[in-house]
Amino acid sequence: MKKCKNCNAIIRDDDQYCRNCGILIQSKFYTILCNLFTILMIIGIIFFVLLFIASYIVE
Repeated sequence: MKKCKNCNAIIRDDDQYCRNCGILIQSKFYTILCNLFTILMIIGIIFFVLLFIASYIVE
């Protein structure tokens, strides 16, 4: 058993939603995957900004 992060109600391990407040319970794998995707997106944006700046410096 674990607790809901929103309302602190006790939820079962196989529940997908909190029975008290209805919030979606995300698995640890899903949370890690979302965090990894966010980090990769930030790295990609930084890369393209640096590439854009470098293209003006070269000219």
